[in-house]
Amino acid sequence: MLCHKVVFCLLVLISLGTIAQCKCVEGNGDQLRGLVWYKENRPVGCCYLGQKIPHNGHFYDDNFKFTCTYSPENGTLFLPVECVRNEKTFAPGQVLADGLLFYSCERYNDFIIEMKVKGCADKSGRKIEIGQTFETRHFVFRCEQRGPMVQAKGIACIVNGKKIDVGESYIEGDFWFYCKQRGRSGIRKEAAGCVYNNVTFLPNERFMKGNFLFKCQVADPAAAGEQVSKHEAVACYHGDPNGNGSFYYAGEHWYLKEKYPNTGYKVVCRRNGENMRAEAMECYFDQGGRRHAVLDGVGFNLNVLTFTRLDGISNVISAMEPGLSSKNMSSGSMNQSDVSAPAAPMTNKEKYRELKKRFKFLVYENEFYQEELRNLQRKLMKLSRDRKYDFTPLWACELIFLLFLLSFLLDRLLMFQRPSDSSDESDSAVPKKVKRTRTR
Repeated sequence: MLCHKVVFCLLVLISLGTIAQCKCVEGNGDQLRGLVWYKENRPVGCCYLGQKIPHNGHFYDDNFKFTCTYSPENGTLFLPVECVRNEKTFAPGQVLADGLLFYSCERYNDFIIEMKVKGCADKSGRKIEIGQTFETRHFVFRCEQRGPMVQAKGIACIVNGKKIDVGESYIEGDFWFYCKQRGRSGIRKEAAGCVYNNVTFLPNERFMKGNFLFKCQVADPAAAGEQVSKHEAVACYHGDPNGNGSFYYAGEHWYLKEKYPNTGYKVVCRRNGENMRAEAMECYFDQGGRRHAVLDGVGFNLNVLTFTRLDGISNVISAMEPGLSSKNMSSGSMNQSDVSAPAAPMTNKEKYRELKKRFKFLVYENEFYQEELRNLQRKLMKLSRDRKYDFTPLWACELIFLLFLLSFLLDRLLMFQRPSDSSDESDSAVPKKVKRTRTR
């Protein structure tokens, strides 16, 4: 049986008195005889392991508490008085439950005390006799005697109130585990893989969660330092209805088409802590064979629909017929724009703000069409001056198309006018007078 025993007698104390003498004999008049410390030929204390202990002082080691005593009959003695376990003291005749074991402190005489393991202890400190089993929060143990040693041997794991024997696997949360023996008597739960949607994955195996790619990362129990098992996000996935798709890692982007022709989003794959997210960074529209980016908060006109950003979180392209307020439309998520929702009644203030927005859009549109008109005029003049250009049906078709486009732009410019103010409020940002632009 495991025990710690200390035997002290006067002769033994004297024979052990040479330990670390140089540390105890420092000042003038200090002397050391055995374990007794003298000052000017008078006993004043003890010396043990190089440490001076005055009379009635105490010294602790890993298993016992000692006291340096003095009496005229016995002189100076260094005696064990209590047992110590993990910095907890208990006197002879007392017991202590520490960890999974149950200890007792026993005295044989003034110079001998002994600490013995009497059995095992459960989480409440109750003594468990050898051969009995007991449970902690996560494990089942059996109290066993192995030669002179008493030990609490782990025999099963507890998961949701169910016992899992050593060597068996089980699923808990997002991972699957094994109940494993650790050394001769220890036990632990060891992660063996990940679980998602009732499918198990081995360490470093990759799997999909919706539109994101994850990797199974399992903590190595033998590695130094603390590790955590987790589903590690690796990349975003974007595919088409035909099943063709690609993976995009953090910082990479792709273009997502809207249901309205020639419009869509630039979507960036971003890391969000331990996860990934697909974030719409800007809108785009295709026109004239080129792709034009539209930054957050900027509106633009395309054909007969007005596109603008609806909320302050994500860049959502939504379409409305000219004159309708974006407040009357459902912001929703991407690809969920609402153009058929009826417009709710608007206050005068809301009408004023909407007209002001519309005015700014028309100013921008006017400048854009003026520039296009000038470009077409220059092109027509160049074609008319080019005497070497043969008059062919192809040339005639191009000329007719340019004339038609020029007529369309002129009509748009003539339609441009300042909206009437429907509120008494004024805004310095709205010009007082706007001249109609005519092309010579």
